[in-house]
Amino acid sequence: SKLLGAKMAILASKLPLFTVVPQSKLFVSEPPPEWFGNGPNEAGAAWTNGNWLKSRFHFSFAEYRNYENSNFGALRVMNDDLVQPKRGFGTHGHQDAEIMTYVIEGGLTHQDSMGNKGLVQRGGIQYMSAGSGVRHSECNHGDRPL
Repeated sequence: SKLLGAKMAILASKLPLFTVVPQSKLFVSEPPPEWFGNGPNEAGAAWTNGNWLKSRFHFSFAEYRNYENSNFGALRVMNDDLVQPKRGFGTHGHQDAEIMTYVIEGGLTHQDSMGNKGLVQRGGIQYMSAGSGVRHSECNHGDRPL
């Protein structure tokens, strides 16, 4: 109904669009490059970090264990990743997961075992349903970090 729609619009106008989480509250992970199929780190002029990847974990995940910060309902993982140029996540598998990637800057190439391949650019969203199992990779083939 129009009345319900109007009430929802008023409610939505009072809610913040984003909640800023201070970096100090996030766990930072900088895994070795070989964990994801990369060669040794090569600090170059375009690199903004000494490691190929800097992940900020919002929830307990991988080497970060904090059971008070385990998930948010069905949402298990939410990471902010900084991927250096010519680096990425080599082919790896997922099962029983829905995976979304949102690119803030640059472009990330996605390729998976179902034959899909594409470039997700700034503002773009990649959605993948792993179901019974899928293997995929995500790489920054650009010249700048993303």
